[in-house]
Amino acid sequence: MVAIFTIMIVPSETLHAQGGGRIQFGNLKIIPGLTADAVFDDNIYKGNGKEYPTASQTRQEEKVSDTIYHIKPGLLFNYTIPERGSLNLGWQMDKALYASETNNNWTNNRGTMAFDYEIPEGIILGLSNVYQKAEDPYGNADQYGIGTITKRWDNDLKAKAGYQFGASFRTIIDYNFFTQKYDKESDWGQNYDSNSLGIGVEARFLPRTWGFVRLNYTQKRYSADLTTPAMNIAPGATKADSNASQISAGLKWDPGAKLSGELNVGYQMKKYENEWTVLNVGGTNTSFQREDRNTWIAATAVNFLALEQTLLSLSLSRANRDGGTDTNETFDDTGIGLKLEQTFFTKFKITVGGSFGMNDYNRAPAASSTVANPTDTRSDKNYNANVNFDYQIREWLGLGLGYEFANKNSNYEENEFTDNKYTISIRLVF
Repeated sequence: MVAIFTIMIVPSETLHAQGGGRIQFGNLKIIPGLTADAVFDDNIYKGNGKEYPTASQTRQEEKVSDTIYHIKPGLLFNYTIPERGSLNLGWQMDKALYASETNNNWTNNRGTMAFDYEIPEGIILGLSNVYQKAEDPYGNADQYGIGTITKRWDNDLKAKAGYQFGASFRTIIDYNFFTQKYDKESDWGQNYDSNSLGIGVEARFLPRTWGFVRLNYTQKRYSADLTTPAMNIAPGATKADSNASQISAGLKWDPGAKLSGELNVGYQMKKYENEWTVLNVGGTNTSFQREDRNTWIAATAVNFLALEQTLLSLSLSRANRDGGTDTNETFDDTGIGLKLEQTFFTKFKITVGGSFGMNDYNRAPAASSTVANPTDTRSDKNYNANVNFDYQIREWLGLGLGYEFANKNSNYEENEFTDNKYTISIRLVF
């Protein structure tokens, strides 16, 4: 099928990165932006296009193509506190309109706040918050809801306070509160709150390079309670609530260095408060055991400015994720990615990237006819690649062309899909 793109005006995801800031009152910058995308997606439901004689065909198994138009307005207020820090307040919207499958139209809104402040005496303060009300079909970090519209909201609050001793040593306390809530009762197994408290020490051992060690403790509490009086057990006794302790170490760099970002690897010990959960199998309540999980983790994103116009990026991630409070399913999510950004003649930029990830589950999914041994644990391999061309026509006007490829390969065939996206966009940033 040939994609026909209708160009519309679109806002930028990162208004700072697009060179905005021409509206200024003293230390205050007001940066409005508008981006418009037209995306041809050849598999909007992330299905594999196959039929299974022994299973009912669901919409998510269909392979349907469509052209999706995105309208993305945004507004950022940036206030600079000279020699101390800054305050940023922002709003972004993404309204998606489907050319054919109009029942899938959705709108996301995101509000952001970021405050950083350093006092010359050595005190370090920071506070950030991201609130998102979403209904897109891209799912959450736990791979829930991919390919279907799921209305939800989440809030991510982070705070830090620290003290720097001289020029080469500092200690920082971090706090993170995250919550997500879904609208439909059938999705309530995904509703949870997470509280995380950490302490770290950092030491400079090169002019712009710091080494760090961090300790962190996280409590995760689900909202939905699956217990009933007929079970004769305490309320909440089947929830997937957990406590996790972790230690991590790595490197980070001062602004202006050839290297930027953070190299971060560690080890996590995760323990569930309830050893058992109860699932309804064939109309009968059946108990399934949960297993505590100890594993290595990573949250690495490092950029290397090889040349003035050449940027290389490496990412490495590893986390243990829950399927929800209504299951004992967990999986290890491991991924690595590479990206190259090359600028030509200041106005042209090409970005090429690729990533590989693995999702290794702790158990087999529900009965399936697509594997030789339906008791095998599920294992997915995820391949992604993209190439983007950007042309900065004017300081306030840009044009973009892009292609994205995604493939999930699984030992359970019904989870597999291949997706191709072709994008054209125009952005205005002032």
